[in-house]
Amino acid sequence: MKKLLFFDIDGTLAMPGHPPAEDTVRAIRAARAAGHRAFLCTGRGEGMISGDIAAIGFDGGIYHAGGRAVLDGRVIYENHADPSMLEEVLPVIRENSIFYSIETTEGDFASVFDRQALSEVNLAEANTELVRLIETVFLSRENTLPDYRGQGIYKVFFFVRDLSDFERIRDALGDRYLAVSFENLGSDMIFTACEVSRRDINKGKAMEGVCAFLGADIKDTIAFGDSMNDMAMIRAAGLSVAMGNAERRILEAADIVCESCADAGVARQLERLGLV
Repeated sequence: MKKLLFFDIDGTLAMPGHPPAEDTVRAIRAARAAGHRAFLCTGRGEGMISGDIAAIGFDGGIYHAGGRAVLDGRVIYENHADPSMLEEVLPVIRENSIFYSIETTEGDFASVFDRQALSEVNLAEANTELVRLIETVFLSRENTLPDYRGQGIYKVFFFVRDLSDFERIRDALGDRYLAVSFENLGSDMIFTACEVSRRDINKGKAMEGVCAFLGADIKDTIAFGDSMNDMAMIRAAGLSVAMGNAERRILEAADIVCESCADAGVARQLERLGLV
């Protein structure tokens, strides 16, 4: 039986700021050559996929943490919130974060990055993922908040100085929204990356959308992840795999725990499953 394989990026295919392991690249390519289909399943937008990840070769991808799915270059699934979401979300994010970006159906719209906060970063020595985000999201952005004209919203990405700031945002928004933080991806980063979306915009729902388009059974999916925005994907998949470096709740929820991302856990598990 051919499988649909879904892979998170950061902490799963590659550690932030590092290329994917050669074994991981070879294994995914071998799985596709054997007739299985491989999809990215990431919080990033399509324009934020690095060249070394794209070069692995995928049949398609789920982007914006479940907001959009693409197969062979064609959008096959989309789920977004309307602008009224911002009336609830932005006041609390503005109060507790140092930067935020609204990810929409027509691009990202970013706030002005706190220059005082930026001055705290030694770019020569900073975590390379933080450097990438600063350069591609904060400093090279094409759109700013005044350019926003009511486009559909996938999620709001933001940075906080301290985890307690995120917790205030999460608690203020309550169960209406899905708020996640990514403190497990960069212990040497001085800021913590976080995101908020409507609760039904998630990777699991998007996986179901991909299966519906292909006429596939969700039981024939295998998902690999490590962070809390992977939880819906982990719960939806026919077989779920947590990376050895995953957050505790992901480790507990997954069917299987493989080696860490740094130890090419994706490759090792694909081999054990007989897919390569």
